[in-house]
Amino acid sequence: MTPEGKHAAAPAPAPFDPDAASTGQRLALGQLAAACFAFAYPEDPPQLPEKTALSLGFVTPGERTEHSVIWEDHPAGQAVQALAWGRLEYSLEQNQHLAHIRLLVDPAVRRRGLGRTVLAALTKRAQLAGHTTLTFDTTDRAPAGERFARHFGAVPALINCRSQLDLAQVPDGLLDAWLTRPTGCTCGQRCRNPTWNDWPI
Repeated sequence: MTPEGKHAAAPAPAPFDPDAASTGQRLALGQLAAACFAFAYPEDPPQLPEKTALSLGFVTPGERTEHSVIWEDHPAGQAVQALAWGRLEYSLEQNQHLAHIRLLVDPAVRRRGLGRTVLAALTKRAQLAGHTTLTFDTTDRAPAGERFARHFGAVPALINCRSQLDLAQVPDGLLDAWLTRPTGCTCGQRCRNPTWNDWPI
């Protein structure tokens, strides 16, 4: 904190290249993603940081991803820690006005301006690339994300609702009844995996 009681200015984010990064840096981003997921979904199985670390360099043909990270300033020899991480994703072939942002801030250091700083860096890069519309996702499991979005003038565009079935509350035998094929059914798995045609346009 500063003498006036305000947080000091957030460190400047640095560009991040997954292909040139060290194993420790990639793992640090995986650990940050896992920490954010556990904060929002404490009842769910944890994410594996190693899996996220391996996936960082995967980009489909025709798309581009840019990363911006704020690192903890640790003495040499200590493990690398990522405090905030932003990712800008966009297509090089279609909808070139559009870009998607993913922004993660370590729950232990939120409300210190880190997210704002990373968002500003990614927004500037998006503008330089000619993108005029930015999208990103929030979840009501972490309400601060929606407040953050509205603070910067974002408006809801697509709302997804998810249902959760607590299997511990399902009566004995009901799951077996749901999975039992109708008497006389000879179509195998096809009756549970239909193919839909002639969608109305």
